Amino acid sequence: MKRAFTLLELVLVVVIIGIISAVMVPRLSDTHIDKAAQQVLQHIRYTQHLAMMDNKFDPNDPNWFKKRWQIRFQYTGSSPRKQYYTIYADADADDVREQNEMAVNPLNPVQYMTGDKSYNSKVITQSMNLYDDYKITGVSLTGCTPGGVGSSQRLAFDYLGRPIIKNLNALDSVYMDGDKNENRLVTRDCTLTLTNDSYDFVAISIEPETGYAHISQIYRHQNY
Repeated sequence: MKRAFTLLELVLVVVIIGIISAVMVPRLSDTHIDKAAQQVLQHIRYTQHLAMMDNKFDPNDPNWFKKRWQIRFQYTGSSPRKQYYTIYADADADDVREQNEMAVNPLNPVQYMTGDKSYNSKVITQSMNLYDDYKITGVSLTGCTPGGVGSSQRLAFDYLGRPIIKNLNALDSVYMDGDKNENRLVTRDCTLTLTNDSYDFVAISIEPETGYAHISQIYRHQNY
């Protein structure tokens, strides 16, 4: 003889499913910042790879060290300002990011590795606009050297994969900013932090010397 479910049992199952859904939906909605962090992490590693494979050293070019591969985080100039980033090598050492200086997306050769939507939408990597795709409202780079990084949110790498901070155009020699008597080679752990409107954040650490990058901290503003 088959036993049917009672109405009370069915109601209980529905209630349990509702509780599980209420708990899981906020978690699922928060995967945006996790996906953004994973993408940025992979792109930091890709920038390092480009720098190691494409050494810019040229004995006949006094500015060769200003042309290293770098990943640079910026806001759009128009309102509302949106966070995006670009991977490029400043070929003419003028600190102006131009399309022909950008890395080509290895997953789509017709796209450049920038989220700057001032360019034609067909030639940019849309997901590199962190606000539009992942609702990331802020990116901050801290630590790195005793003097910090200032307002320049960027990382470059040398041919050994070692991270370098700030504007390469200000360098007077391979690693030194003579005006500030400052060595730009990273000597402390750098922390790149991505934040969203919910005050959640993910921190990516970039180690000195090796340039090894990894996710070091995840914070949820709400407790689930």
